[in-house]
Amino acid sequence: DLSALASMAAVGRRSPVLIVGGGPVGLFASATLSRLRVRSILVEKHTTPSNHPRAHLLNTRTMELFREMGLEEAVHSLAPPRDEWRRFAYSDSLLGEQIAAEDHLNGGLWEHLQKASPATLSHVSQPRIEALLKKEALARSTEAGSQLLFGYECVSFQQQDGSVRALVRRTQPAPEDPQRPTDEGAGAEAGADAGVNAAAELSLDASALLACDGAHSSVRHALGVHLDGPPPLQHFYSVHFRAPELAPRLRGKEAMLHFVFNRDAVAVMVAHNVSEGEWVAQLPFFPRLERAERFDEAECARLIRACIGDESIAVDVRSVKRWAMNARVAQRMSVGSVFFVGDAAHQFPPAGAFGANTGLQDAHNLCWKLAAVERGEASSSLLNSYDAERRPVSLANAQLAVHNYLRGLRVADALGLPSSLPTAATSAIETATTALPPLSPLLNSALARSVSGAGLQICRATLIDVAGHRASHPLGRWRRARAAEVIKRGQSLPLLFPRHELGYVYDLHGAAVLLETNQTGHGLNRTLSFDHAGDDGESAVVTREHAKAGADPTRRLSSRDFWAGHDEVRLAAAIENEVYEPCTAPGARLPHHWLFDASDRRVSTLDLTSPFFVSTHATLSSMDASSQDLSDTATSAARSASSPLMTLFVDASASHVWADGAARVSNDFSLRIVSVQAAVVSSSSPPSSSSSPSSSS
Repeated sequence: DLSALASMAAVGRRSPVLIVGGGPVGLFASATLSRLRVRSILVEKHTTPSNHPRAHLLNTRTMELFREMGLEEAVHSLAPPRDEWRRFAYSDSLLGEQIAAEDHLNGGLWEHLQKASPATLSHVSQPRIEALLKKEALARSTEAGSQLLFGYECVSFQQQDGSVRALVRRTQPAPEDPQRPTDEGAGAEAGADAGVNAAAELSLDASALLACDGAHSSVRHALGVHLDGPPPLQHFYSVHFRAPELAPRLRGKEAMLHFVFNRDAVAVMVAHNVSEGEWVAQLPFFPRLERAERFDEAECARLIRACIGDESIAVDVRSVKRWAMNARVAQRMSVGSVFFVGDAAHQFPPAGAFGANTGLQDAHNLCWKLAAVERGEASSSLLNSYDAERRPVSLANAQLAVHNYLRGLRVADALGLPSSLPTAATSAIETATTALPPLSPLLNSALARSVSGAGLQICRATLIDVAGHRASHPLGRWRRARAAEVIKRGQSLPLLFPRHELGYVYDLHGAAVLLETNQTGHGLNRTLSFDHAGDDGESAVVTREHAKAGADPTRRLSSRDFWAGHDEVRLAAAIENEVYEPCTAPGARLPHHWLFDASDRRVSTLDLTSPFFVSTHATLSSMDASSQDLSDTATSAARSASSPLMTLFVDASASHVWADGAARVSNDFSLRIVSVQAAVVSSSSPPSSSSSPSSSS
């Protein structure tokens, strides 16, 4: 259907929201805004997504968001069987002797997380999630008149009077037949625009621009906003390969992550889908000690076979990408009407899988606020709370990811492979280069890297075979036992983070606060505002430890201060505490509790607060005879001019208590009962007559 894109000329190519970047975060934002009936235009410079798998774990909070969108089951249907990815394994090789394995979905933390949420985490490779989100965004685009333009990039933009004007340019040649319909059957893609005659350039106006354009965000760079954080923690070559022959050989030893330590290779083998043979090998690379040219496809295949432990296994290398492990957060997450979302705002080590998950949760936080402003339910100042709420979460997740990375090194250290050795060698070369400038060309030459790279391999082999876990003498057995103990005691890299995923609270300086609620007619005309951190780009970062120590909660702490004050030893005990305690304070995630509908189907309290609730749970009811009343209440609220700030479901026999209470405190605390439906009201305790007819029935 070409009508969506062709209509751009008629509407002046303006939309409330312009999304730059069509990865998972941008597509999620597009789908969410469309479901909230907010029109958006998404531009993505590529016409086809990368097939190189990257993110793969969708944590519990993210799955709650997919549940809210009605995509939870679709996501789970894309995941391999849970038995393939519930463990982390540590071994000499995939098919060799296993040092230890940890089942993360069998224990108190897993049971704790299951009770805390209606959703469960999932393991789906990024290309598949991206395809699902693209399909959803295209399908939902017709609901709000949104467009998705693939093959276009944002080349420039300017802000003026609270709006953004962007110039987008086609990156791919227009197809020969612009009338050809898209394969998706909905929405619009680049090359399908008869209305603008496959224009090479488009000028787009929007009230807000969402920069979802990744770690090297051109939008963020254009605004001069930098990422703060320590130097890269490590460098890797990520190798996507297929090895279907591994599946039957690994039966009973499957794991999401295989940490491999042998004389020929040290690597993390990520099983994206064991049954289908989809794997990614993360091969450490030390730029000052090794030649980058060494990591060609042939050498990568050789290293992978060494990790597998059988030279006869066929390895089909699909792609090789170099990347740096960073922990960096933007100095600010918004500038005027431009908002940085996902990797454009933060980059984390993959330990803990907080990268894509944090990005999707950024988008969720921002999209409902954009919808509230667009519908006139909130002032534009509400959007300033995005930085105040999400930047502290980004900093906390960056800190946790770094700590997780260091936890992962504990096993290598126990096996006799000191993680500090390559760093020390690199520091020695840099010191020599600085102290002896005449030797700098030699020390930085390819020959020097070849020699040091060979030395690194010899050193690794010696440490493992002579003084490490492969040594034939008692020291080798002791090292294996020590590493196994580290894993058994849960001191290595974990998978589950209930407190960090579900327990954060938006209660710091600058978070959104309800200041005024006014009832008009049958709906609510409400003004949301807040006290924000100012215009110097430094939003508040106050940890609970700082608050307990009496720190000023309004003091703005830069991410440079944050990293400078990072004390790994002092924070280890606190950061590794993952006990989630449900909290009902303003700014906290609503605690999950199971309710039941008229057909005895379970419904979570989180479902009741979803803006998409009525469409996905049309027959929702309470646990007793008031099912129809409760369903009517939810439907009425959904049809009102603006949805209520809170829908409170209470025991029918106690409804009068809530009505009386609201009448007493509403003038002071801006609290109003919008609608109370009760099938059973005690004759001895009738509803308060002080409540208006529209407030109680």
